[in-house]
Amino acid sequence: TTNPLIASNLAVRIANDPGGTFSNAGLVQGSGTINASLVNNGNIEPGQSAGAIEVSGNLTLSAGSQLTIELGGTAGDDYDQLIASGTAALGGSLLVTLIDAGAGLFAPAVGDAFSILSAAGGIASGFSNLTLPDLEGGLSWDIDYLTNSVVLSVTSGLPGDFNGNGTVDAADYVIWRKNDGTPNSYNEW
Repeated sequence: TTNPLIASNLAVRIANDPGGTFSNAGLVQGSGTINASLVNNGNIEPGQSAGAIEVSGNLTLSAGSQLTIELGGTAGDDYDQLIASGTAALGGSLLVTLIDAGAGLFAPAVGDAFSILSAAGGIASGFSNLTLPDLEGGLSWDIDYLTNSVVLSVTSGLPGDFNGNGTVDAADYVIWRKNDGTPNSYNEW
């Protein structure tokens, strides 16, 4: 089935055959469940603010697709999530924006992490293009493609700055020695 637009502040539920596939060439927006596998050639925007879309099956984000994620805080309901019960094959673009979830425009800090996409059956490949908001104070974004999730996190942006204060000094060495202590991370210091 092809549906160019689903938009609602209410829960979205597409009652497809659970073994079927939903192909999107337009916009899927809102929160709720797609009761089928999803092949996306268009745009996916979980929530209309922060929200989640669950896919009861496999997820394919094609080369020309876009996933838009809004971050308004670190609690699970303060940022968008895309969740698949099957596998996820990633491609296309990831666009991340910061929103006001009620306490002013969200300003991410070192150590903040967001599990923006998860797939119980595993994740293959990664996004072709990333558009991430600018961060202040020398902070930077890190994207980790884990076995079952994609995690976006905020780092100090300065290799060897293990305490995240913007300076590499003896305090970083102490943290490195007590927590990690591997030669790999020592090279950052």
